[in-house]
Amino acid sequence: MPSHMPTIAAQRILRAIVDERRRALSRELHGQHHRRPIEDRLAELKHQADAYREQAIVLNAKLSAMHGEPFEAMRTKLVQSSAQIDHGVAGIISANDPTDN
Repeated sequence: MPSHMPTIAAQRILRAIVDERRRALSRELHGQHHRRPIEDRLAELKHQADAYREQAIVLNAKLSAMHGEPFEAMRTKLVQSSAQIDHGVAGIISANDPTDN
């Protein structure tokens, strides 16, 4: 009966392939990330924060329709997290705004 367990050598080969793919992806993302102008990266960050805020509003509305302490705790955490993200993104954008210096 054939064994379906990979050998140690096969595990090492698979791990090496995964590690190399991860390094290649990291190099690619790192290279692309630094070539893009800061204004583009800030606009993308703002877009992502706006999309998150919209999702948080929808989730907050759904949670408000549910009753009970666990849902209230989730709403509180959601509101706090959303505020932290908004504050952080606003800080990043204002720190990198050339008209603000």
